[in-house]
Amino acid sequence: MCGSRIYSALFVSGFLVCMWQAAIVQMSRIGHYHGGQDPKRLYDFRLAQTPAAKLKRRVETLIMELRQERVLWGNLELQVERLTQQEVRQWREREAVAALQAAKRSRLEGNMRRARSIIMRGSPLSMLLLLDFICEQLLRLWSLSPKCRPNPWPIPSMGSWRRPSVAGHKRYTTKK
Repeated sequence: MCGSRIYSALFVSGFLVCMWQAAIVQMSRIGHYHGGQDPKRLYDFRLAQTPAAKLKRRVETLIMELRQERVLWGNLELQVERLTQQEVRQWREREAVAALQAAKRSRLEGNMRRARSIIMRGSPLSMLLLLDFICEQLLRLWSLSPKCRPNPWPIPSMGSWRRPSVAGHKRYTTKK
């Protein structure tokens, strides 16, 4: 788990360095091509409307967002480490139930878009906790006696359908 984070961080940092270098090269090309004499181009530079300046701004915002996300993840990991096992279980169940209730409430109100965004845009940690909680509930259901156990995936009857044997089927035999 930690190794994949390191590799993804290295990939992102390498990508950002390449983008930063491309932005610098692009800015120098634009500046040399126009010689800094074109007043309109100078005005565009001041407003940061050139493609290179836009790229630079995008890269800077990406770096800032990554730093903020890293701080948030660090804080969450510290909080989880400090909790005892019992507190983690209660917190996980509360988090999962809250997310499920919010999505269900939105779905009942007819706001499917919001329900989908609660599930899709929730923090990865809360989604993992939600999945873990759901798996625990399913295991609890399956541990019941066979008479009480619900059948969540009923298999429809296949009727008289039969897979043709591959050896004798005309589609799979070659003509000689």
